[in-house]
Amino acid sequence: MAPRCRDEGAVHSITVVPGDDRIGAMRSVSSDFAKHFQVLSTVDLDFVIGERLGWPVGMSRRSPPEFRRRIAAAAISYQLRLRSLDYAMKRYVDRRLYESSDLTLGDEVSDFVRDSCFILEDELKALQTPEPSFGVFGAEFTLFKIPHAIDTARMLANRGLLLEVLPILRLSLEMSAWASVAFDFDRRRRCYQSKGTKLCITSEADLRDRR
Repeated sequence: MAPRCRDEGAVHSITVVPGDDRIGAMRSVSSDFAKHFQVLSTVDLDFVIGERLGWPVGMSRRSPPEFRRRIAAAAISYQLRLRSLDYAMKRYVDRRLYESSDLTLGDEVSDFVRDSCFILEDELKALQTPEPSFGVFGAEFTLFKIPHAIDTARMLANRGLLLEVLPILRLSLEMSAWASVAFDFDRRRRCYQSKGTKLCITSEADLRDRR
């Protein structure tokens, strides 16, 4: 089927043939977009040093103390324009620095949610169907997004953006509700017409009651 575009309220079909210059143009636009809008690291750098120095360095809270001390020595060496990292390490970094790591309740909750997202992602990978119908394919693809959405909500909550977390959690609920209903769809039109709103959530509740 030819790709379609919308122009001034009318829908036109675009036929792409081999050797068409538009194929190269579309690839060029895609390449430029990926170059200028790169996907940044998804690693949660929840331990930051050097914020007062103007060049903060992010690390994982699970990183070993020795690693943190060496990073701190490198930051100090750069700020003081020292040539030797060993000198900065011995002169300015305490050997006991970062040895005590008292976890707060918030840290434990964050770690639990993050680890649960990893487990959920692994379980969803085992859910793949060899020859899925259109509805099963759409449902599985939607479910694969949920662990990442929940983990994003966790990172926002860690930064105090609690109100922004609520729409993401609602979206996760709607995606799971839509997927549970879409599993039984065998036609593309039914998937397009179904919305992840009250209809799907109600349908999911009905299925759960029947079980």
